[in-house]
Amino acid sequence: MLPELRPASACRCAPRHEQSRAQASRLAPETLIAELQLELDQAVLHRPIVPDWELDAHTPPLLTDSAKVPSIVRNLVRNAVKFTARGNVRIHVSYDHASATHRIEVADTGPGIPPDVLPYIFQRFYRGSQSGAGSGFGLFIVKRFTELLGGTIGVESELGHGTRFVVTVPPLSAEAQQVLPPGAVPLGAVPQAEVDV
Repeated sequence: MLPELRPASACRCAPRHEQSRAQASRLAPETLIAELQLELDQAVLHRPIVPDWELDAHTPPLLTDSAKVPSIVRNLVRNAVKFTARGNVRIHVSYDHASATHRIEVADTGPGIPPDVLPYIFQRFYRGSQSGAGSGFGLFIVKRFTELLGGTIGVESELGHGTRFVVTVPPLSAEAQQVLPPGAVPLGAVPQAEVDV
């Protein structure tokens, strides 16, 4: 069993006004998964890794930056695949109606991250492994984009049992929602027909 999720340091430090820099649009979770599923399936084609995609029923579209969220998930999935020799990579997208927050979880059955390394993984140019490809920029981007969206990122890892990242994406601030195109539905406003009562 993995230990309790540890939040990344200063994960909610981006001021809400910075969210308005994002290009706000609706992003259907099905579209997010479909875009990334083909890429992941190709990456694990000849490897003993099973991709596991889960989308909770009635997860509404994200009203967010439709470029940043896929980039966040793509970087987390690429890391999971890179460090998993065999087993599975699980991507789970859900929605908490009480907080109007989307939750994206990427977990793997890789070797895990040593506890003394965890505090550094979100630093720019930090590479967890000196062997193999990678610039050490991916997790820095994940954290920065998550902060710009007003979200949080946490990580838990246990040596020999894998790693799990959890990203939360809240509704955009009121000022960010003002840049939405006419007719866009705010994140928390789910049409009644889409909600199972």
